[in-house]
Amino acid sequence: MISDPRSRLSRRILALVIPALLVILWPTTLAADSNTPARPQPNAGASYLPFVAFNATFGCQPLFFDDFSDPSSGWLVEDTERWLMEYKNGEYRIITREVNDVVRSWPQGAYQNYRIAADVRPVVKNNGSAGLMFGLSDASRQYYTFEVYQELGEYDIWRFNKGQWLPLATGYSAHINRGLTTNHLEVVRNGSEIRAYANGYLITTINDDSFLGARQVGLVVTTYDYENYDVRFDNFAIYPYPCDGMMAAHEAANADAPVEAGAAVDLNGKVR
Repeated sequence: MISDPRSRLSRRILALVIPALLVILWPTTLAADSNTPARPQPNAGASYLPFVAFNATFGCQPLFFDDFSDPSSGWLVEDTERWLMEYKNGEYRIITREVNDVVRSWPQGAYQNYRIAADVRPVVKNNGSAGLMFGLSDASRQYYTFEVYQELGEYDIWRFNKGQWLPLATGYSAHINRGLTTNHLEVVRNGSEIRAYANGYLITTINDDSFLGARQVGLVVTTYDYENYDVRFDNFAIYPYPCDGMMAAHEAANADAPVEAGAAVDLNGKVR
């Protein structure tokens, strides 16, 4: 666990400073440990789920779906000093009990070129973020997260590699519901391209080819200066990509939605 968390102040500064640093200091910026914002070290907890049948709305069947209505569907249920994971009232609950901590849970199976989605709903206003994890290696030493901090309408995409965190995108979006409400989050991974959506709107697109191939996906909850961040998840789904019927309906519905501004970095060090 790293002692200096991503505070609200440091995250706001980060959104303003990243573009300037990348333009001035590339390529040393991303390689230097001193410029990597501190993030908590993740837990090693996982869960392994069986396939749950689902009738897709879009004419494209998911590879995996769980609405957490069945408390025996296989998600990890555990109560420790660091976290609580349980089924609760038709949702999956994760409480991160310690400050500066990252707690994750993921289903069995590896996926390549996919769309993952989940409904994410915090039930406390503590300083924390939650969302989707993807690109997870078998040893849990490498992965990405797409998280939202609902109190401020902020989003981040992070890359975790053997104990080091690197911000790939950060910004604010009017399409993130604030407060103790539900956000429907999605990530599309297609080769090196990563697209992040909030409530059907594309909020950022980046490219990163660090972790390619078939890898695991799941859920993540992060705390900063306050403990006991309590988040509920529902309707976790993994779709193949491309999935023509679903993609056509999804993209047509949001054809006029602009990509939100933010500090997103591509592989050449250019700020998008």
